[in-house]
Amino acid sequence: MLSHNEENVGEKESELGREYYNQQKYTKAEQLLRQSVQQREKVLGAEHTDTLESKHDLALTLYELEKYAEGEQLLRQLTLQCEKVLGAEHADTLESKYDLALMLYEQQKYTEAEQLLRQLIQKQEEVLGAEHAETLTSKCFLAITFHKREQHIEAEQLLRQLVQQQEKAVGAEHADTLWGKHWLARTLHGQQKYTEAEQLLRQSVQQREKALGAEHDDTLRSKYWLALTLYEQQKCAEAEQLLQQLVQQQENILGTNHKETLESKELLQKLILAKAPSASIKKSDGNMEKKANQPSTPADRGLGGPAQTRLDHGNLDEQSSGGRSPSAISDNNLPSHRSSRSWNFPQTPPTIPDPPSPDGWETQYAIASLLESYNVSDFSQGQPSND
Repeated sequence: MLSHNEENVGEKESELGREYYNQQKYTKAEQLLRQSVQQREKVLGAEHTDTLESKHDLALTLYELEKYAEGEQLLRQLTLQCEKVLGAEHADTLESKYDLALMLYEQQKYTEAEQLLRQLIQKQEEVLGAEHAETLTSKCFLAITFHKREQHIEAEQLLRQLVQQQEKAVGAEHADTLWGKHWLARTLHGQQKYTEAEQLLRQSVQQREKALGAEHDDTLRSKYWLALTLYEQQKCAEAEQLLQQLVQQQENILGTNHKETLESKELLQKLILAKAPSASIKKSDGNMEKKANQPSTPADRGLGGPAQTRLDHGNLDEQSSGGRSPSAISDNNLPSHRSSRSWNFPQTPPTIPDPPSPDGWETQYAIASLLESYNVSDFSQGQPSND
């Protein structure tokens, strides 16, 4: 028989670790949760429910610290233990499987992640129902996995079905439905179906502004993808205007050196470079003389054309967002299995094709002048943040 102190072993460390986690102080959370796991394993046993809970909290913290390999190992062990102790259909078992799939996804183990998600969805449909929020979350994750494997047709079919189910279950303007629409638009973009993608992204921006606010992370991401889709269709003036606004918002909210801010600046740089005079700017009697000989389209200006812009199918972020995320996905937020947690689902930014190197200082002077006229900070400054 355990004493009161033994029954509560590791509880203080667990609660404080969660508090640090919620404050996004993940290093401190990790230290405390490791202590909680060790203490509970020693006193309560490796398969006690309190020990399993601390292991899961630690795994989620490892995810935030991008320690995916260790997180995967821990979640493989945890999933087997949950199945043994709690049963294959228990909510904690299903949640652990979902988070394991996410760890696999972050390491680009898409095939295994897909297999695990198919099994998970089948079990969730049996236990929770086909239109339960957690089932729909897993379906959306599966569709994103299709997208990452360039299975765009499968992703599109699943996302169209998913959006309909979400509209029925939670409403057309619910954050989850808007997130499904956002990913459907990205999948259409991946198939060069730019017209429909643009329509969906316009809806997404408008509805996310209404539901979440104009400066919410999800709203900003939809704006970025709308700008990119406009760029793909050579609607450069509107794309440029949207990106100028977006860069200012991202600098204010995310910071100048945040990776998503830098991605928006990179695309804006492409558009500004496309406007730079292609002929040289030559010195005459100490004055700068511009030779205006500007082609009419980005392709004519040697950018390779918007059609060359494609999704990066390599390393995430997305978003990911998130990437955005284990128990609550997000470009940033789908519903979490445990309401106290919030996650970034992986976000995958596109790789914008680099234009040819400018021909000498004259073109650089023209670009610098345009940048100064837009009051846009230097694109070369800073590196993406790892925070």
